[in-house]
Order: sequence, then C-alpha cells, then structure tokens
Amino acid sequence: MKEKLIIFNGLYGENNYSSLLEFVHAEPLESRSKMYNWEIKEHLHTDLVQLFVIESGNGILVSEKKESIISGPSIVFIPVNTLHGFIFQDNVKGEVITFSDYFLENNFKQNQKIVFELNHLQCFNFERNNTLYEQMKTLKEMIVKELNEENIEKRTFINSLFQTLFLSIFRVNQIQKTSMEETDNKTLKYFQIFQKSIRQDYSENKTISQYAKEIGITTMHLNRVC
Repeated sequence: MKEKLIIFNGLYGENNYSSLLEFVHAEPLESRSKMYNWEIKEHLHTDLVQLFVIESGNGILVSEKKESIISGPSIVFIPVNTLHGFIFQDNVKGEVITFSDYFLENNFKQNQKIVFELNHLQCFNFERNNTLYEQMKTLKEMIVKELNEENIEKRTFINSLFQTLFLSIFRVNQIQKTSMEETDNKTLKYFQIFQKSIRQDYSENKTISQYAKEIGITTMHLNRVC
C-alpha cells in the first residue's frame, strides 16, 4: 500500500504557517526533535526552506527512503517541496532556521544563480574545516539573536546576515563541486594511463601492484579506478 505523503503548511507537526512573505523562524534543533521522540518522519513543506545547523551529535537524514548518516559540525539545506526526515540521537544539538522561499529569492533577486545552485537538498560536513564552520555558526547565532530582539532596522540587518550566510554556503557548494570535478579528472587520467600501460606491456605478465607503482598510486586506489 502506497504511503500517504506528509505535507505541512507550516513547521513540522503544524499547519498554521504564517502567510507573511518574509517569514523567518528559528528554534533549537533538539526542542522539536525531542517532542517527537527524536524521529522526524519524512515530509515536505510547500513554501518553506529549512537550514539545519548541527553543532554536535549524530543522526540519519532520510530523503525519498534513502538514508545518509550526518554528524556535527554540519549544515543541511532543504529547499521547498523536498522530502526529508531525520532520526536523531538524543545527544544532538543545533538550530533549525525556517524561512519562506520568497524570503530567499527576494534576498538574491539580483543574483538568481545562488538560488538556482542551492535548489536541491544538500549536506555540508565541516569536520575538516572547523574554522569555516565557526564563522557560519557565528552568523547563525547573530540571526537568532536578532530575531529575538527588537532593534532599529531589524529586517535590514537580518537580510544582510542571511545574505552573508548563504553566500558562505554557496561558496562551500562551489568548492565541493570543484573538488569532485578534480577527483573525477584524476580518476580518468589514472585510468587512461593504466590502459596505455596495458597496451604497451601486453606481452608482460605484470601485476596490479606493479602497474600501481608505475602510475604512482596505491594498489587499492587503482582497483577503485578500474
């Protein structure tokens, strides 16, 4: 039997979403997760974008029945109409920032490339780049603080913080894409060298280890390439 699609016109478990175009909301990740026994069932939001900033702890991200392990420090970006759910361990700590898709698009109406590039579910882990994560965490904390206070030009300041935060996420996304492309190019290069070596040495009975040594990579790496 086909499972019914869970859709919320608001935050998880709610259907009282504010119709404000500039809707922005922040809450500790653990507060709502604990309410649902640390399991957020797979669902989607039709008009809301979410940013999960996971400071510490572990969990599983579920999207279209596929599971991915996540651990802090990391950031999960979830666009509108994207199936997602979580199974968190009770040691998880972080923040969930939810905002309307209009708010995101309006902040980058002069540069739609950023919105386009971030238009799919993405998970960024910062275990190897804690400095960058701390910078983004500081921006997140400033956003949360500003949301909870009444200050002069509050909306302008929040917009500027969001723009900086999302530009940072966009840069991380571009770095990841470049890194993956470089890895793919290296893999192709190693494979081409391996093929050429086989053609040249077809009469010899060389082992994989010998070919790997000639190419300058490990035997395990060459096995993955092939």
